[in-house]
Amino acid sequence: MAFAILVKTEAKPATHMAEGNIEYWYCDGCDKYFSDKAGTKEIALANTVIPKLTEHTANGTGWHSDASSHWNTCECGEKLNEAAHIFKWVIDKEATATEKGSNHEKCTVCGYEKAAVEIPATGTPSDTDTSSPQTGDDSNIALWIAVMFAAGAVLIGTAVYSCKKKYRK
Repeated sequence: MAFAILVKTEAKPATHMAEGNIEYWYCDGCDKYFSDKAGTKEIALANTVIPKLTEHTANGTGWHSDASSHWNTCECGEKLNEAAHIFKWVIDKEATATEKGSNHEKCTVCGYEKAAVEIPATGTPSDTDTSSPQTGDDSNIALWIAVMFAAGAVLIGTAVYSCKKKYRK
């Protein structure tokens, strides 16, 4: 007496190039097909078939890209879902006061990445002299202020004297 064995066939999605099938079991003892593992729901072999799709379908290899766009590929080679990249900035290394950083643009859809760009350091190093630059003028500022007041007093005195002389006549 031979024992019948139910052999499982995994589901396979249909594409526009090939038919697919549902998950089903085949009994080698009675030569019948079943939709359940227990072999209680008999079906015809024709009912296991999923017909070919009428539209192109992505072949499951993910996104393909170049510098300007990304797309999926159909198993027949046709490009599907082609569109321009949508970029977002990603920081690779934060810039500090003393060190440069870097960032790059990455497509939010397919993951395509542009080359990294340098971010300048954000400040001056703490061990650098932050005083005013030398101009070569080492004269005393107080002396220049005194000269300015003296010149102003002479100018005011001259103006007052001119006015008095004008009104005396």
